[in-house]
Amino acid sequence: MSARGTGEGGGDAPFKAAVTRRIAEAWSAMDGIRVDYGPQDDAVEGLMQALHGALARPPGAACGVVTLIAPRGVGKSATLDLVVERARTELPDEPSPVLRVPMDTAGSVESVPSAILRALKDPRPDLGKPQLRWLKADDRLRAAGVRLLAFDEFNRAARRPTMSGPIGHAICERIVDAGVASVAIVGEEDSSVVLERAPLLFERVDEELDLSPLDWHRPGDDAIWSAFVDEFDAEMARLDLVAAPTGFAVPATAERLCAASGGIVRRFVKIVRLALAEAMRRGDRVISPADLREAAERFAVGRGFLASNPFDGVAP
Repeated sequence: MSARGTGEGGGDAPFKAAVTRRIAEAWSAMDGIRVDYGPQDDAVEGLMQALHGALARPPGAACGVVTLIAPRGVGKSATLDLVVERARTELPDEPSPVLRVPMDTAGSVESVPSAILRALKDPRPDLGKPQLRWLKADDRLRAAGVRLLAFDEFNRAARRPTMSGPIGHAICERIVDAGVASVAIVGEEDSSVVLERAPLLFERVDEELDLSPLDWHRPGDDAIWSAFVDEFDAEMARLDLVAAPTGFAVPATAERLCAASGGIVRRFVKIVRLALAEAMRRGDRVISPADLREAAERFAVGRGFLASNPFDGVAP
């Protein structure tokens, strides 16, 4: 375990303050790191395919549905961000080809048109009866040229079991079958419950995109994970956050990082952030195995994600 200050004295307070500031700046820089990640690249392609499918459909024809259902932290939000950016680049003449609609926490059918209008920056998204809001949402979506409607945090629709099915059916009838736009269902695992209760929508699903956590022992996942952590490692060095790459892709280290993070990108980043902070507090610019062990202990074991630390027994 790393040493923790007791708060006594105070002569080193300026030094600690400077280190704290540098750690915060380093973490901010890490938040901006974007590297290739195979499963995310595939998910982006799947969503872009749905978008282009909507563009190719005859006016009024029913649109398609894709799903991106996975645990939190695997990169769903970042995937949608990439799709929005790419759509703007590939379709410069389309004003708003992709619209991201966070589902309302109310979990009711009436909240869906309001959520759409809110995403469209309507100043009064809750004004009027539900039927009028649906008609307004339809008009605004078509006027804005929206081709792919991404319902984010769709798992919120499962909070009220009696409403789950009606929400799914309303989206199917009002958006998909009406030919307004293709639909992407994006959310955590409970999103599947909504689809099960809404067979009309479930039957329209063309593709289920996979962004599930990686498992080192599943064929192919080790190579995907190693490539990802290797690029992340190199980018940290390029940004001068460390003096040299740590060696995240060394097989033994890559396997332990995969186990410590559960194969989830966000958890990996959290562990590396903590390890970098350990090194910086020590006055070092190199992340050591001991730093990774301490970070995994604090994050993965300390938060109850794991019962034991994959880095236990690793030489410092």
